[in-house]
This record gives sequence, C-alpha cells and structure tokens, in this order.
Amino acid sequence: MNWSPTCGYCVAIADELAALDAVLADYGVRLLLVTSSDGESDRSLGASHGLQAPTLLRGTSGVDPFGGMGTPAAYLLDAEGRIAEHMAVGADEVPALARDLAEVDPRTPFGSVPDAAATEADDATRGRYLPAPGAVCGAGGGGGMSSTEWEGTRAYAFGDYHVGLRFDDAATATVLDRLFAGARVTDRRVPDNYNVALADRSTTNRATAARSLKLLVRGSTQLVRSRSGGRVLAALLQHLSAELAEPDPSLTRVDATAVLRGDDALLLPPGLVNFVKEIQPRFARANLRLVDAPHLLLDLDRGELVVPDPALPHDPSVIDELDAIAELGREPPRARPGRYGVRTWFMVRQPDQVGPMSPAVAVTATVPRLSAPGDLPTEVQRLARLFELVDPRGVWYETFDELVEQIVATS
Repeated sequence: MNWSPTCGYCVAIADELAALDAVLADYGVRLLLVTSSDGESDRSLGASHGLQAPTLLRGTSGVDPFGGMGTPAAYLLDAEGRIAEHMAVGADEVPALARDLAEVDPRTPFGSVPDAAATEADDATRGRYLPAPGAVCGAGGGGGMSSTEWEGTRAYAFGDYHVGLRFDDAATATVLDRLFAGARVTDRRVPDNYNVALADRSTTNRATAARSLKLLVRGSTQLVRSRSGGRVLAALLQHLSAELAEPDPSLTRVDATAVLRGDDALLLPPGLVNFVKEIQPRFARANLRLVDAPHLLLDLDRGELVVPDPALPHDPSVIDELDAIAELGREPPRARPGRYGVRTWFMVRQPDQVGPMSPAVAVTATVPRLSAPGDLPTEVQRLARLFELVDPRGVWYETFDELVEQIVATS
C-alpha cells in the first residue's frame, strides 16, 4: 500500500486496516506499507491506531511502484510478488479491496453490521477497473462529497472493464439498466466511476429550483447540470467512450473547452467544466451550447471540432425518450455528435495582449495543449495551417461574465 502518515485519508482508514490485518493474515494475506516518510511518524501513527503492519521506507531510491499515484493506493501481489489485480486507489477502493480479501462485503462501511447474504454472494466475474476519483492525497486526488444523496451503485461490463455507476434512486438505476441492456454484472468491488442523478426533484420554491436539474458527477466535480436526462446520459457515453475506446488516429486531442454557436465551434481555455455551475447559465444566456466531452478532438487539416458517436453499445431510444420529456426552458439543446467548423480559438493572454493573435504566437501557445503529440515539426506545420482557417484571439478575464462578454463581442 502506498502510504503516508501525513495523509488524512490514510489516517481515516488506519483503524479499519488495523482491524482487518489479523483477519487478512488468516487468509494468507499480509499488509505491507510503502512510505516516503522517515519512519518515526509511521510508527507513531501505527501505535495510536493499533496498526502493526511492516513498513518499507523508499528513502532516496527514486523507485515508485505506484507510478506517481497519491496515497492511499494498493496492489494485491501473488505469492511470487507479481501484480494479481489492478491498483486500488483512494480511501474508498483500498478498504474495499481489504474487506473483499477478508471475505467481508466490500461495500459495507467500517463499523456497520455486514449483510450476510451479500457477504456470502460470490461475484460471477472480476473485471478490470478504470481509475476512479477517490479520496487521495497528492497525485490522483479529486474525490469529495456531494449534496446529492446516492442510493447505490450498478456495475456494467464493457469488454474487460467493469464500470461503476452510482445512482440517486431506483428509477435512475432502471434507466441505466435500459441504456446498457445486457451489460449489467455483479461486482461488489466496482468503484464509483461516475454518479448519475435523474430523479425528478422539481419544486415551486425558486430558492431550491436547481434541485430539479439532472446531474453527471465524477468525484466532487459536476460535469453536467441539465433539465434533460438525455443530455446527462449522452455526456456519460462520451466520457466512457473516451476512456474505453481506441482513439481515432486521424484526430488530435487538445486540452480546451468548446461551445457551439449555431453550427460554429468556439474553443475556450481549458478547465471551465470544473465550474459548470457558474458558467453554464452565462453561456445559456449568450446562446452558447457547452460541449459535454472529457477532451476535445480536432481535425487539424479541416479546422473542425469532432464530437464522436458513442463507441459503447447502448440503447439510443432511452436518451431520445428523456430528451423528449425534458422542459429545457432557456437551456439550449445539447451538442450532438458531428463535425463543427472551428471559428475562433480563445486563449488566455496578458491584459495587454487581448484581441487578435498572430498565427505564429497562436501555434506557440497551442503546442503545450496537444495531448501526446507525434512528430513535433509535423504538428507545428499542421497547426500553422489550422490558423489559416481559425481566428486565434487572446482573452483576459477575472470573472466569467468578462469571459462571456469577450466571446460575444468577437462572435
């Protein structure tokens, strides 16, 4: 286990690991902590929680078997020291792995009475897991709590992978089962990769009217807030497809945010989806449609943003059904799969650099935004041709209102 005595998440699970350590030993499993500390703080933490597992100090070796992942994280090794299962990450997944190895229901919280029937139930299969945002210190973090009350988690198999979708009520779970008909599996250890809230919480109280919104959440980040459950499910498919499907080699992945105005695509600074609660109403008032995708795919030669068709098997009629019953009001319709000509690419510059940018400056600013670029001279040439088709402009803003004003003024 990747461990740190200064990690609050590690401290939070120390009592449970201490309680499970003896049980794990009965099953031939030993707990081993790997830490970058000096050892003394580990001994102090172990003594206060009754955790007596042996600890390895990394020292100055520079060896990191966890690939830069934060703490806590864990591998299960076989008797030959080989990795037997994929890494468990965070204060949710790591205890679930330990509980499962101790034949305790992995989803039973520490200190509660386990469900005997669930504990005795054998999962038919085990799958590979996608990294899930969990309670992690350092690299790989991003977990948190949401005000939404979650009722349970469904596991679905896509190829070798099992994906965990947490739902807010039984009706949402039924919708997910219909969307991914035939893909549901039993896997009590599946992490919560995405959270889906489709329940109707409409109210006449304007102060709480936002509760009527449907949500797609990853960790503590709301990815989509919409009155259309169809938009939430369509965005879920985009995110899962990006994680599970092979990328189209003819397209270039870039770190940016995209909105649509009519059939034109406008590229904006990256990371705005982390503030969807604040920016979406402003975009809606400006008749800008936010593209719900984990990253953007560009056809550099044609100057087009490509929103791909979902790569996972699903029932599209479920999305259409939810779209049909949605009362969008002032919310623009969702951005559908297709190709959209990129009209303007807005990039953050200094206050005295707001406005048109030269193609050369735009290329220099864009290269760091390419994910896994191939031959760099070739990519530079393609970007240069792109900016013969696309208008690059510098923006500077301290509020989202200022950003939207600059977009509207240019478009």
